[in-house]
Amino acid sequence: MKKTEETSKIIFYNEGRNNSTKYTLGDCIGEGTMGRVYLVKGENDEKLVLKQCKEHTFEKSFKSVTDNAYANPAKHFITIKSIGTYHKEGQEGENYRAVIMEYGGSDLNETIKVTSTIGESVKRAFNYKVLLTTLAGIEDAHLKNKYHGDLLVKNILSGVDLKDYVTNGLVVSDKKISLEHKLIDNKVYLCDNIDDNEAGTMSATKGSLSREAILLNLYLTDLATMGEPLNPQIGKSRDMYAFFALWGLLEKGNCKHSVEAFTESKELSMKQDKKGTREFSPINKIREKLLEEIKASGYFSHRTRDDEIYVFRPIDTFRHQWLDKKLMTTAEFEEFSSSNADSYVALSQKSGTNRFSDNPQNKALRQPEEQQQMTQLYADILLKNVQILKEDIKGKTKQRISLNELMEPLSDEMTRLKLEHESVQNTWKDLESKLNETSSKAKEDRSFHKLAAAIAEQMDQVETDLGLKKDVIKRKEEEFNQYNNEYDRLSCDEQNNTLNYIKDNCLNKIKTTNNYTELEKLVTQ
Repeated sequence: MKKTEETSKIIFYNEGRNNSTKYTLGDCIGEGTMGRVYLVKGENDEKLVLKQCKEHTFEKSFKSVTDNAYANPAKHFITIKSIGTYHKEGQEGENYRAVIMEYGGSDLNETIKVTSTIGESVKRAFNYKVLLTTLAGIEDAHLKNKYHGDLLVKNILSGVDLKDYVTNGLVVSDKKISLEHKLIDNKVYLCDNIDDNEAGTMSATKGSLSREAILLNLYLTDLATMGEPLNPQIGKSRDMYAFFALWGLLEKGNCKHSVEAFTESKELSMKQDKKGTREFSPINKIREKLLEEIKASGYFSHRTRDDEIYVFRPIDTFRHQWLDKKLMTTAEFEEFSSSNADSYVALSQKSGTNRFSDNPQNKALRQPEEQQQMTQLYADILLKNVQILKEDIKGKTKQRISLNELMEPLSDEMTRLKLEHESVQNTWKDLESKLNETSSKAKEDRSFHKLAAAIAEQMDQVETDLGLKKDVIKRKEEEFNQYNNEYDRLSCDEQNNTLNYIKDNCLNKIKTTNNYTELEKLVTQ
């Protein structure tokens, strides 16, 4: 990989120069007939690709992009973000024609070297995803009367930047699992964008190449072809030859004769004869063959989400089903540990020695390390959720302490107010008794009338005081009950019951993992 001499800023102008964007220019990641290809970073450190184009190749390959592929790219193809010119910051006079595109990660040529060193099951799942995605991309392009014509392995991107995981050609040991997940989870891209008249925005070809030349040139050498627009039927046929060569390469490796033999076999089994012409079977028939192979493995599963294609192993199914879920109740942990389709018990059983008994060709997939990863993943999910449970208990306990600190003085105040209310009530009763006595005497002696009136007035004042104290007590009781209800709502009984379930039913499954001691401590404290 070539490096830029120094990190620098560039100013990119879209076509028409009515809008400019500043990018950080990174490594030069390729150079071909079109020009140089650089990594650039935009806002929020988003990785993008800048293709610096030579003038004649720019005009040739992008003259109709704006009206065609730029506005309506085929599915699974790298998207062109902008077409225009750029110059380095401070060098306004040196302008270059360029294209800003999505960054799709390392190309398949580099990725194949890495997948050959990791688990067979990851390699197979990734290869299936590449084949299904490439096939879907070709299909959508052909439906739009477009064709690629340049399906080199360097024009298929893995969606993973291998620089983050590989040093000196070797996968960094503590990044291996993360890399495997990325290879399984990230989308695969085809590049470059295509239009109606060119064999591909990065290359065209003169006439028709022979089958042997296509195989050799596409996958065993790095041929760059330039020339006149490719005949549509030749272009579509060439795309399909390239697809079968890709299939052979992934299936058989880099051996020329093996790839040729595989492709010849697939070509003969898939083609149809119509009035003496050779034409491949419909793409959906080829897809069915691939999906049948995936299903027949009894191990891999094919998923489509938002038009993106994925092929999962049991451990990936389990990871996607449970890793991001928040498990808080005993019932949720029972489902997690049950024998349901995507549970740990059900999927871990597929790692047994008999899981491929009906399919001997899959013996290579019997990897003890995958079962260990499954157990470790189970432990990781347990640990994550137990930590959430413990934090929830800690938070609720803190809130209950705070509520208790509010309720204790409130309870004392309510007791004091009730005693005061009782005292005032007794005063009112005493006054009532005096009033009755005075009223009786007033019938015989009018001099007691004035005293009776005074007692009655005093009683009215006491009654008003009683009403006020009663209202205050009511408000305090309502406030206390609100705190008390919240206190009860913050009970940790359910969380503690869940922790007891984990302790009794889950810990025994993870004794061999490095999370066991920490989990045991968390659920028993």
